[in-house]
Amino acid sequence: QVWRNGTLVDTVATNGFSDTGLTANTSYNYSVAAQDAAGNVSPTSSTITVTTQGGTDTEAPSVPANLQGNGASPSQIDLTWSASSDNVGVTGYEISRDGTVIATVGVTSFSDTGLTANTSYSYTVAARDAAGNVSAGSSSILVSTLAAADTEAPTVPTGLQANAISSTRIDLSWTESSDNVGVSGYDVTRDGSVVATVTQASYSDTGLSPATQYEYAVIARDAAGNVSASSATVTESTATGIDSEAPSIPVGLQGSAASTTRIDLQWSPSTDNVAVTSYEIKRDGVLVASTPNTNFSDTGLSANTSYNYAVAARDAAGNVSADSTAITVSTLAAPDTQAPSIPANVSARAASSSSITVSWDASTDNVGVVEYRVLRSGVQIAATSGTTYTDNGLSAGTTYSYTIVAVDLANNVSAESVAASATTPALAQSPGLGSSSGGGSTGPVLLLFLLFVRGLRAKRRLSCRMA
Repeated sequence: QVWRNGTLVDTVATNGFSDTGLTANTSYNYSVAAQDAAGNVSPTSSTITVTTQGGTDTEAPSVPANLQGNGASPSQIDLTWSASSDNVGVTGYEISRDGTVIATVGVTSFSDTGLTANTSYSYTVAARDAAGNVSAGSSSILVSTLAAADTEAPTVPTGLQANAISSTRIDLSWTESSDNVGVSGYDVTRDGSVVATVTQASYSDTGLSPATQYEYAVIARDAAGNVSASSATVTESTATGIDSEAPSIPVGLQGSAASTTRIDLQWSPSTDNVAVTSYEIKRDGVLVASTPNTNFSDTGLSANTSYNYAVAARDAAGNVSADSTAITVSTLAAPDTQAPSIPANVSARAASSSSITVSWDASTDNVGVVEYRVLRSGVQIAATSGTTYTDNGLSAGTTYSYTIVAVDLANNVSAESVAASATTPALAQSPGLGSSSGGGSTGPVLLLFLLFVRGLRAKRRLSCRMA
């Protein structure tokens, strides 16, 4: 007799037994007793405990979390993530780059090398156990390698020009340089020494000595510190004297709208002890242009908008006059091409047997409705600025149909409204005694007859009272 956990499971004639149908990785207690042909049973043997082997592992590890990455160099990206868990044990992690497995590691970090500089890559990580079960991929991340070191210098600045503005100032300008990444600034040299570093392609050198010649050159540099060769040099001398007198204030400023986006200005020339070199135009208090002429066209404006203008004169020494008297000019309004909305809720009611009153809701328009046109059976019969109209002189007992259109100042006309109809009441018929054979009316005869009867009745009542 074979006993499992105190329960008889089988009786065999041999001294061996295979117990099947058990649960994997589970402990069982066994004992055996001998039985003879007469049914006598010996005491049970001592108990032993046996554990079944573990079953097949089909459970995948958990999905790796907190995947992070950073560009370590132009050719390397470093990845890290949190460890996964498993019912048996995680044996490794599969790293995928742009959807393709590129490595399997036993730790929670990986360095991907041999990459292209300044390039983005997509990564995911999956966990694997000893049974070959693989988790789903982690959330993907996008990581970029570092840009390659910039070793290319900007192009040499060209077109350097120098212009003496006064006895102490020289203005410089040049053509911008180009660079594979970007020009970050320009070193301006005067007589071989750097006097300024600027970001734009111009510079005003001030505090100079009068009647003195200076030599200038420009060098371009980028953010990586790469420096171009020096530009060609130019020489310029400051003016001999000190001009501190400003030009006269411009007068006669006038303006006119040339279009919906342009205003033309003109003014009288200013005078100066040396010479006027330019005029500064201010719109709404802000400098918008400088011109050597006594006229200017201001463009790119908004339609139907007012702008305030003033002009000041400048000389070669940088002296600037006070602003002229300001003027206000408005651009032209944009053409109105939008029709009013269709009049709504049109109704008609008979006011009498010869008139019908029509009413409707006011229309809307981007500028404004100026009139409504009343149409009877599709033909205009009236125009009004209000939202009601009484149609007179109609025939009794007749139905009339009305529609309304709205009109704006630019003569844009809406579509016709929904039609409304009304019927004038019929005239009442007066009673009569008939007509004579000659066709004349009996109305006057009947009236005289009724008056006669009424007088006769009154006379009889008077006679009765006297009796």
